[in-house]
Amino acid sequence: MTKIYTKRGDEGKSSLPNGPIIAKSNPVFALMGQIDQVNACIGLLRSEDVAEYGKEMLMEIQRKLMALGSIVAGVDKKSIRDLISAQDVTKLEEEIDEMTQEMPELRNFILPNGSRKSALAHLIRSEIRTLERRIVGYGKIEDKNIVQWINRLSDFFFTLARYFNYNDQIDEIIW
Repeated sequence: MTKIYTKRGDEGKSSLPNGPIIAKSNPVFALMGQIDQVNACIGLLRSEDVAEYGKEMLMEIQRKLMALGSIVAGVDKKSIRDLISAQDVTKLEEEIDEMTQEMPELRNFILPNGSRKSALAHLIRSEIRTLERRIVGYGKIEDKNIVQWINRLSDFFFTLARYFNYNDQIDEIIW
């Protein structure tokens, strides 16, 4: 039986596959942890009744995040450029536009609120903003499509939160 624990982290250190042992405070672990956190939150949202939007888009996003994490960790030998294309950015924009067409125009800041799934989408949006800062701060991901996709991803989840409330006939709270 292979054990899940290695005890290497007991002293605040770990390693990437085929890499040296480094401090867990290394920015690469913060980035990988944030990718994991966003992915786990999306998994929680997928456990809700999101049928009016669909779980497939959310699963596709999760798969891209897993691939991004594996590339950052050095497990996946594919290029980050092969992971997210300009078409992926456009797809998110099209999804945002489609949801936005159905809702009233937003003219004010709103408070995150509403249904559980809307609140989860807002939480994911805020976690993605942290992920975006970590990616930019990490400095080793220079692919423009990755940064654009992450930026659109937060817009997507903001719009999705509004969309859930709109479909559930829950009023937005103007700030």
